[in-house]
Amino acid sequence: MTQEIIVWALLAGLVGLIWVIAVGILSTDHPSQHNQQGDAQPEHRNGYKPHEQTAQHSNTPA
Repeated sequence: MTQEIIVWALLAGLVGLIWVIAVGILSTDHPSQHNQQGDAQPEHRNGYKPHEQTAQHSNTPA
């Protein structure tokens, strides 16, 4: 009788743990979704995107 109570308590705890993990995974408030706005390419430190660099910003001498 005592062993059955222990087994049922452990099973209930396992089901509860699986439930918490599933809710955490399926929640809609992921931090990664907040970063999907704006340009796909981040700007560099000088404010130019990689394809917008001019000749004055290149490393080759003129």
